Amino acid sequence: MKRTNVDVMALRVPGPRQSPATRGVEGGAPAHEHVSSQASQSEPQRVVVVDDNPDWCDLLRALLERDGSFRVVAQTGDGESGLAAVREHQPDVVMLDLALPVMDGFQAFPLIRQEASRAKVIVVSGSDPNLISFSSAGPDAYFRKGSSLKGLIARVHEVVAAS
Repeated sequence: MKRTNVDVMALRVPGPRQSPATRGVEGGAPAHEHVSSQASQSEPQRVVVVDDNPDWCDLLRALLERDGSFRVVAQTGDGESGLAAVREHQPDVVMLDLALPVMDGFQAFPLIRQEASRAKVIVVSGSDPNLISFSSAGPDAYFRKGSSLKGLIARVHEVVAAS
């Protein structure tokens, strides 16, 4: 599979601009630079990204961390390692694709809920949401790949604020 290099820092995304000198140790902005009202009062929301497309994961990490309200603590490429990352990091938000190797998102979803019951799970998939059903309670939100990236960040903020 051919990998495309994308300058993710050159993308236009709402939020504070960060130079390498002002970025935090793990790629997020220091707490005093956060712009959302929730993040300005606390640490960034911890996020685990579970998707088998490394370019999408890199883009999602850049968008979330550039926003300043989120810090990606783990990126994994399959459901089994995603579950292990959730177990280890106990994130606030899980961004979960459905079409994954080893263990797909449908199998991983209920196990993620068991491991991190307080985490908001946002399914980010190319599948039509009207054709998807979960055997248990569904995700907190669904976002279709190919939609507006600004809309994705806004949706993540809405889901986190609803807690």
